[in-house]
Amino acid sequence: MEQRLDRSVRSGVWAIAITALALVAAELVSSAWAIWSLWLLAALATLIALWNANAGRRHVTTHPDRYAGLPLAVLTMVFGVAAALVIASSVYASVRTAPAADAPSALSRQRHDASGG
Repeated sequence: MEQRLDRSVRSGVWAIAITALALVAAELVSSAWAIWSLWLLAALATLIALWNANAGRRHVTTHPDRYAGLPLAVLTMVFGVAAALVIASSVYASVRTAPAADAPSALSRQRHDASGG
């Protein structure tokens, strides 16, 4: 029997490709709603990629005589974890409280006052 690439592995690869396209597109647009929508699309595609890559890995290891694609499934899972970290850090960076905006000017004001000016 000829080995063929598992369907779940193929779906996982397509999902991680959609993740990458959505993250690149989020960098190119300026609308906040579009950015959040693309991040949501990337997050959903990442979850789908991880789910399908794990299912494909399981199918390939359970039926090695029928299915191929174990390295591709593992690589997809690695990229999925990396994409999840990128999405999480992007969301954290955008929703965290901003540092004090007047800190540098307040420091310069203190130096100016201390020098007698």
